[in-house]
Amino acid sequence: ILRNQLHYALAHHFSDGNWIINQKTGFMIAPSLTYTNKRTKKKVTNDYILKEVLKAEKKIADRGVRVTTGRVIAEQTLGFWNSFYETHHYALLAGVPCRIFKKLPPGFGRKEINDIIVQVRELRNRINHNEPICFVNRKCDFSYVKGMYTIISDFLTWIDPEIMPSLKEVDKVCKIIEKEENKQKQ
Repeated sequence: ILRNQLHYALAHHFSDGNWIINQKTGFMIAPSLTYTNKRTKKKVTNDYILKEVLKAEKKIADRGVRVTTGRVIAEQTLGFWNSFYETHHYALLAGVPCRIFKKLPPGFGRKEINDIIVQVRELRNRINHNEPICFVNRKCDFSYVKGMYTIISDFLTWIDPEIMPSLKEVDKVCKIIEKEENKQKQ
């Protein structure tokens, strides 16, 4: 949902449905992405988005398949999309990434969205690495999972209030948590 909405917003912003390919010579190489590191005094270029697009194109081409915008977008990680909410890219894009949130609460902006995406990435990484997400001090505790569920639900609702109701048929998270909590009480 985040990926698709960001793609649509950026395609509109650049008036180009192929922005992810064509902006390799645009905002992805903007001079403002190069700066001097205050500590090391070395010149640094934040070319993360560019590198990820090039990496995706190579991966697609290596499979012997034609490189298309849809395929390049599909190859991108949550970290890639998260980077649009980092200060430097966000400024280059004139705040477009936040415009996908139709119902963003007052007081919420780029930083809060970025922080939430980072939390979701951390949860996803914990799950992918088989790290426990429902244990505290060796006891079953679903408070973290419930909190993350609420954060994710709110986040999706800010993009489109109809998303969560449309997922009702497939969303079993709360039922599974309730079932597991009841098992713990026995």
